Amino acid sequence: MVRINLHYDIDGRPRYSQKFIDWFVKSLSQPNWLKLSKASYKEFLETSRESKKAITSESQ
Repeated sequence: MVRINLHYDIDGRPRYSQKFIDWFVKSLSQPNWLKLSKASYKEFLETSRESKKAITSESQ
């Protein structure tokens, strides 16, 4: 997997590359992008909560 640096730091403040900005703006033009993003993030949160619960119950 090739990792592309889309984020860098100048004078202690985070900056985003032009490539990232172009990708982000292009993504905004996709139909239903917000609806799909919210659903994906909700699924991510549920998965991470379940993982934390499993780790906590194993350590007890």
